[in-house]
Amino acid sequence: MNSVACVLTLASITLAGPIMRRRLAPVGGEGFGTAESSSAMIDTVAVMKPVREFVASFNKGDATTSDAGCAHVTSILDDFPPHEWHGAEACRMWMQSYREYTTANGLADMIITLGDPKHVDVAGDRAYVVVPASYTIKVHGKLVHKTNSIVTFALERGATAWHLTGWAWADG
Repeated sequence: MNSVACVLTLASITLAGPIMRRRLAPVGGEGFGTAESSSAMIDTVAVMKPVREFVASFNKGDATTSDAGCAHVTSILDDFPPHEWHGAEACRMWMQSYREYTTANGLADMIITLGDPKHVDVAGDRAYVVVPASYTIKVHGKLVHKTNSIVTFALERGATAWHLTGWAWADG
C-alpha cells in the first residue's frame, strides 16, 4: 500500500515550541493536506521498527527479545486479566500473565499480523502509532481467525533507537 506523509498543525494551541504531527494516509486519503518531504517516511520506518520487532518476537514466543524493545518504564492495557501492567517489569509481567491466561483457557499458538499503520504521530522524541491487526489462535485445538483488531503504541526515542513506552490492544 502506498502512503503519503502529511503535516497537521495545531493552530489553536500556543506553546513554547512548535508541534509537528506526521500522519500517514493512503494515497488519495481524505483531506490530510499536502505531502511532506520523504524524511517523514524515514521517521515512520524508524518508529515502526520496534513495533514490528516486538510482534515478530511475540509470534516466535521469544519473551527475551520482545522485552528488550520496551522502555525502562512501560504501561500496557490488554483484554485479559489483570488488564493493566506498568513499571519497569511491565513487559515481562504481561508476557507471564499472557502465558498463564492462555494455558488456563485452552488457547495456544497466537500469531499476530499487523497491517499498515493508520496513524503515526511524531513530536520530538515521542511517537504515537495506531495499527490494525489480525490474528490466528487455537482455541481448544480449533484454529480461529480474528480480524479488525487495533493496537495503539506510544514510543520514546532513546540515544540509538525507539522504544515502546506503552500499548493498548482492542479486539475487533
